[in-house]
Amino acid sequence: MIRPLIDCTREDVLAFLEHRGLSFREDPSNSNLHFKRVRIRKKLLPLLREENPDLLRSLALLADDARDLKSHLELGLRDVLQKAQLKANELDVGVLLASPIAIRRQALKVWVQEQTGQILGRAQHQQLNRVLPSGGEVLLPGQWLLRVRKSVLIALKVSEYPTRTQR
Repeated sequence: MIRPLIDCTREDVLAFLEHRGLSFREDPSNSNLHFKRVRIRKKLLPLLREENPDLLRSLALLADDARDLKSHLELGLRDVLQKAQLKANELDVGVLLASPIAIRRQALKVWVQEQTGQILGRAQHQQLNRVLPSGGEVLLPGQWLLRVRKSVLIALKVSEYPTRTQR
């Protein structure tokens, strides 16, 4: 996604338009308090700016840092996945456990989504982290199962493979 005006304030944009003699059009949904984003902009941010007048600049800098970290994580997670890949649907648990937790978390999210089409939630990730060292299973929506056995993580379609409770 390209967001060329991400570093511009509303005041900057309005001043630019006024200087060029251009009109501004307001999306009516931007004033509808039914939407959480509007409530945050209209109610929460003004209160926070009272405490820290430089809040928006601080948040913008934090977002820049987050984008930089995300790029770094993406490189790390691809490296971990490449090293851990045993077969198309299998990963070496030892490689995963040796990687930093932030990279492992992102690598598992990406791998699970690529394998199953499912998004790994925080609770499922925690379950998976518990079974990685010693083995076990994590059931995902869509009849998918993540099984750890003999230091191998495998993604299985439940309808094709029995789980412990189905044997």
